[in-house]
Amino acid sequence: MMGETIIPDSISNPICTGFHPVPSICRVGEDYYLVTSSFTWFTGLPIYHSRDLTN
Repeated sequence: MMGETIIPDSISNPICTGFHPVPSICRVGEDYYLVTSSFTWFTGLPIYHSRDLTN
């Protein structure tokens, strides 16, 4: 039905597909941030943001 929210029955792992070694998760208020070390493949720190650790 249009406008209907679909909620998945389960969460599949890994949450982040690909190569994301040594993840660290931090909660700030209602927000979650995930940072992974990536210096082997490219310089920098990818930072992921989520409100529910699923999306």
